[in-house]
Amino acid sequence: MAIKGHPGRTPPSVREIADYLLLQSHSAVGLVDRAEAAGVVRRRPDATDARIVRVELTERGDRLVTQLTEAHLVEMFKLAEALGSLLPEWWTASPPARRQQAAGGARA
Repeated sequence: MAIKGHPGRTPPSVREIADYLLLQSHSAVGLVDRAEAAGVVRRRPDATDARIVRVELTERGDRLVTQLTEAHLVEMFKLAEALGSLLPEWWTASPPARRQQAAGGARA
């Protein structure tokens, strides 16, 4: 996700991935090593600075991220439904109606 969500046209560097994931650089290197061994990412040198290594998703990695995103969205909607049933009825009303009902409830 850190790679797919990276802004701009240039893939993220290992350092940027570490920053996104709140990891130390050496931990991100290990993560990239394992992802590369699994065939979901590839490293490539930066076009302008040989000290920087960029990490991009392979086709397989892109498909996997897309599938995982879809699966997670389905589960999040299920969770939202389950949590929604626990909320008071006024909470699920439109925001203006919710404010009106909350104000009315505060006066009562």
